[in-house]
Amino acid sequence: MENTSFNSLSATVLVDIGRVLADIHATSAYLFAASAIGFRLSSDQNRLITVKLREGFDDLLRRISGYVASAEFGAETAAITLRVPQHLGCSHALEQTGDSGRATALIAAAVENTLTQYALMCFYDHEPRATAAAGTYRTAWLQARARTMVLLSRL
Repeated sequence: MENTSFNSLSATVLVDIGRVLADIHATSAYLFAASAIGFRLSSDQNRLITVKLREGFDDLLRRISGYVASAEFGAETAAITLRVPQHLGCSHALEQTGDSGRATALIAAAVENTLTQYALMCFYDHEPRATAAAGTYRTAWLQARARTMVLLSRL
């Protein structure tokens, strides 16, 4: 779950790595059960998956660094912490919806989706057997990354 705290200068966005891992495991189990893929990712591979999530986060951070005051990938705490300047979304969302947490929730969900698609791309788009699922995660990752950048630019 995302958690927010505000001060006069910035908002904190917490992205739950556990939810990202759960999404990855669920998708992997579905693909395996549908016989689309010959292997299934399990919790035994969480350290390997976390390495890929870190790679995806570093890629995303290079692109959104103009919108983020600071960022921390805490694999041991299973959370990503982003500090977003308050004027980049939270005050605007408060004006529009009356809910200052809405902007941070949207940012957290967008980052979770981007990281999920990146990890799935790393594990499944290089499958030697061409399947209906193979090759689609790169496109999904690029779309999720673009949506995250658009979201931050419009807040």
